[in-house]
Amino acid sequence: MYTHYARVFARATALALILAVPPLLGLLYIRETGSRGPLPIVAWLALTLLWNALIITLFVRGKMLR
Repeated sequence: MYTHYARVFARATALALILAVPPLLGLLYIRETGSRGPLPIVAWLALTLLWNALIITLFVRGKMLR
């Protein structure tokens, strides 16, 4: 009975990690390199939005985490 809920929870957790980890690593990289200019931050924001859009598109189309 609860296997369906466990499967949904597992997929949601995996999706959350896939969406969160790469942007966080990019932010840590910017912080560690000491970049103060706006270009790395703008590039990080753009790449984060593109990454999340790609992952959500693949997830909605059913090509990821079946």
